[in-house]
Amino acid sequence: GLMKRRVQYICVAAASVFAAANAQAQPAEKLPANNNLLIYTENYPPLNFEEDGLAQGLSVGILLEALSRAGRATDRSEIIVVPWARG
Repeated sequence: GLMKRRVQYICVAAASVFAAANAQAQPAEKLPANNNLLIYTENYPPLNFEEDGLAQGLSVGILLEALSRAGRATDRSEIIVVPWARG
């Protein structure tokens, strides 16, 4: 039903954020010195978008929660929203 579709939509959204982050992975020599993650995603509201200079959206929230549960504290400033052509 409707709830199952919503759960599937959320899973696909989360997978797209993780895939975008993985596709933009940088070689170790290009990582920031503080070893923070840099995660890239496209502007695709309501899943991923930028508001007041920070990443927002359903997928962003799911990604932050998943990383938190994995023991990797991350904040929205480490998520970079880029135009579709660059993503």
